[in-house]
Amino acid sequence: MKMTSVECQVRMGNIDVLLRSNGSIQGTIQTGGAQVLTTPEKIKHPYIVIQEGYCGGSPIIAGTKFPVRSVVNYVLKQGMTPEELLKEFTHLTLAQIYDALSYYYDHKTEIEHELSENTEEKLKSQVSR
Repeated sequence: MKMTSVECQVRMGNIDVLLRSNGSIQGTIQTGGAQVLTTPEKIKHPYIVIQEGYCGGSPIIAGTKFPVRSVVNYVLKQGMTPEELLKEFTHLTLAQIYDALSYYYDHKTEIEHELSENTEEKLKSQVSR
């Protein structure tokens, strides 16, 4: 399934807000003829960490070695529900799983690249060298 980028513009009085499917938010405030452009809000992911030299620098669920790409693979590529994933990996919480999915949507290009670099075929070819 291919996801497309979606934008939604909402006007509330003198405030225009642009919401994007990647999670970014940008707003414009009209103030007496002047326009103030707010900077896109950086979304925080409290359950996701990246540590140089740890798990190859891939984003992982904090306190684990479970990569975000694995959550994406199980849930979005293989069709597991977050609840099913939780039953298989009992050390995770639903909040961690959903934050990993949220992180994916905010960093889709990066995670898709990681998924393509970590296929079974590529890993087998690296081992056989």
